Amino acid sequence: MRSGERLKAILNNLQNMAKITKGFISEHDAMVFEITLFNFWPKGIDKRWFWLGFQALEKAGLTYYETDEEETTVRERLTLLSVFYLEFCYVACFHVSEHFTFLNKEERETILSDLSDNADDELDTIKRALIAYFGNVDSLVNELWINCSEGSTNTLMRIAEISNSYRAIPMREMINDEDMKNARDWLTLWSKDIKDFDGLSLAGF
Repeated sequence: MRSGERLKAILNNLQNMAKITKGFISEHDAMVFEITLFNFWPKGIDKRWFWLGFQALEKAGLTYYETDEEETTVRERLTLLSVFYLEFCYVACFHVSEHFTFLNKEERETILSDLSDNADDELDTIKRALIAYFGNVDSLVNELWINCSEGSTNTLMRIAEISNSYRAIPMREMINDEDMKNARDWLTLWSKDIKDFDGLSLAGF
């Protein structure tokens, strides 16, 4: 190896070490998770929610790492965003839409096999970060509900429609919308093990 090539290799190694040592995961790297794991709805509707979730984690400092192990944890959190979203779709019955696409069996098994022993705790941390980002449980449910409503009808909402939906959602709770109640209860009770999540266990079947 010539000296110039050797120096270039050393500099590349130093850059890679610096990247691993400290930093926030880049949007470019995060895009891999959006592309591979958020394909539940046509038109990329769920991908828009992924970036909201990503911003929530970023604001909470959950996309920052200083070691290889911490970087792996950050990447697991981005995977768990898809688990969270899928389970919401299931408990709120959006999965029955003809437009919904489950993760296939191979994707489901890969996610389950790659989860760490701390995955349940990490998912709880993600849930708390999302609630903090959106303000409260009801606001988080509203955001997810509107996004999934767009997906289930395969129709993007205009700003006026979104505004009307926000006003309508509390009324729907008052008349005992069972699907929304189930979604809210899922978030507030939060007692399941990830491996028991119905959406994840049914994906691909």
